[in-house]
Amino acid sequence: MTMKKFKLKYGDVSTFTSATPSGVVDYLRNNSRYPMSGEDVFLRSAAESANNWCGSNIRFDSKENFAQDLMNAGMLEEVVK
Repeated sequence: MTMKKFKLKYGDVSTFTSATPSGVVDYLRNNSRYPMSGEDVFLRSAAESANNWCGSNIRFDSKENFAQDLMNAGMLEEVVK
């Protein structure tokens, strides 16, 4: 599986590597002060926070939809060299 580099422009701008954009959820959760007990709870909280940050609707029904909405809002992008 090929790892890709992604830039997250949410809070502090940061980069991470993942095979897919949905790896942003793991990145956010691993770097959160409040990772929550379950992924679904964390995803809902992260979507609400991202929605407040950018003003776009961010879905939290799956990691893939969450990542796609962040990309559509310009908050997440793949870094292409």
